[in-house]
Amino acid sequence: MKNLELPPTIRIANLDEVPKTNNYIDRIIDSKTAKIIEGFTFQENTEHKLPFSFFSEINVDNSQLWKVFKALTLSYEEEISFIFNHVDAEPNYSEYCDKYEVLNKIEDYQVELSQDGFIEFGVIYHDDDKLKEAYVKKAKYIQFWGNDKDEFLEIMHQFSLYQIDDLKFIDDFPLVTESLYSSNPNTIRTEKLLETFRNIFTLEK
Repeated sequence: MKNLELPPTIRIANLDEVPKTNNYIDRIIDSKTAKIIEGFTFQENTEHKLPFSFFSEINVDNSQLWKVFKALTLSYEEEISFIFNHVDAEPNYSEYCDKYEVLNKIEDYQVELSQDGFIEFGVIYHDDDKLKEAYVKKAKYIQFWGNDKDEFLEIMHQFSLYQIDDLKFIDDFPLVTESLYSSNPNTIRTEKLLETFRNIFTLEK
């Protein structure tokens, strides 16, 4: 069982980096044997308060994260809104536009989006009858709300990703998040990238 490949900015905390309480210590110890591997969970929508059929969370090696996110984005038939935010702020939503336009605008920043643990981002289509959203959390796994199960499973299998019901995610445990720019000065700083997105997208008001 191969451990999940994480971005260089995110890791589980060491014992000397957390408060000396049983809760923190036990969770760090539990992380050593947890199934933090590639795969996905799958849950049917039984409440139907929002118009989606299922919800999934997807662990993928960080070097493959952008490819999986892009494949999910290309599966949209409608225009989409780009979502982006600092982890401590409310999300920004762009006005709806063509999926290729969105990808063309963000493709050059795929390293930052895939590895900066202070940024979350995604794409969404939402109307009265349908909700479809792919959202990359700060810990760099994907949350997905969708309606076409067969399409979703086909994309997952293209990347050799399979359902694992007891899958764990890195943010189930105490985390340390470090600056991407500090480890890779060729990248754009977090706030500068967010400012760039505010400039190249027209935001919903």
